[in-house]
Amino acid sequence: MNINLHLTKLQKTFFFSFTVLLMTSSTNPSLWGQKAAFLGHSCYWQLSQTCNVPSLQELSVCVDLWRQIVTSWTAFVYKKPGELDIELGLAGKGGNLKAWLFGTEWTVAYDLPLQQWHTVCLTWSNRSRELQLIVNGTVGLRAHVHDSAPSNLAPNGTLTLGVSHSVIGGIMDIETGTNFIGEMTMFRMWRQELSPQQLVDLKCVSGNVVTWSRNDWEYPGCPPVTDNKLKCGETSLNIHA
Repeated sequence: MNINLHLTKLQKTFFFSFTVLLMTSSTNPSLWGQKAAFLGHSCYWQLSQTCNVPSLQELSVCVDLWRQIVTSWTAFVYKKPGELDIELGLAGKGGNLKAWLFGTEWTVAYDLPLQQWHTVCLTWSNRSRELQLIVNGTVGLRAHVHDSAPSNLAPNGTLTLGVSHSVIGGIMDIETGTNFIGEMTMFRMWRQELSPQQLVDLKCVSGNVVTWSRNDWEYPGCPPVTDNKLKCGETSLNIHA
């Protein structure tokens, strides 16, 4: 009798603890400590329809990349509604990096060694009319954006990780041939133009426009993978403004 009663209490305690664990896991949307493993041509992530990018007169965006093989690749592409041109994007080919802003493409000779993590950022401000590409804290490209170009990033666009895309008749069409093969984590966007040193200092700080969170991303057939070796682990700080 006492033994059965004791077991019943243990079972209740276990059930309660297990329930709390499930509730904690299901209510925590953070993807910190997790990565996207892009290992096939059909693997990509896209910005959730509930996450809307506002009109921005300055911005910073960063992503951590780990390339597996030598191919042309796409890190991310953001397009404004109804347009084929790339509003904001990052890609690579050979030993070059390519950045897009307002439909204009810039190319810089900058090789990212394979099977190593690299943090690549783009920053822009309408005040300075300057686009910067920053790799691991070092400026690789500083380019003047022509005065005839828009003064702000178009709002409510579509964003994909690992592939380029177009939207035809309201349906997203994924472009093949330049898929990213490797791993990606910590895509973040801020509504401020941050300096290279600030980006280094904020390496474990969440974005205030787009965050590394399940709330902001959809990953059809390509779920996140836990990696305890990622530099920022499971926690992050937030920046508000």
